[in-house]
Amino acid sequence: MLNTKEVTQQEFINTFINSIYKDKFSILGLMAIYDYCIEQEKFIGEPYQFNIDETSQDYSEYENLKEFQESNYNACFDEYVKASDIKTLQELGHHTPIITIKNTDRFVIINFLH
Repeated sequence: MLNTKEVTQQEFINTFINSIYKDKFSILGLMAIYDYCIEQEKFIGEPYQFNIDETSQDYSEYENLKEFQESNYNACFDEYVKASDIKTLQELGHHTPIITIKNTDRFVIINFLH
């Protein structure tokens, strides 16, 4: 387990690139997750503990809203809301935190249930 006091963004990215999760996130996605965790660290006031397995389960990256809509994702929705029912990122944001990736349509969501 790594915490943000022990790992730089590049080390965080390299840890994923050299793991079984290398294809789960883009480099931009990993950068966004790292930055989000740093922000959360400031909010909670203690170092964020990185665990590569938990991070891989806790976050999902999508190329765009259409890819999300076509997924079977329903971890944060009730039985009446499907991913295909979500029409905007703002609407998705009512169900789960969204980490947008600057200058792209890509985004990362936090999976509340695995």
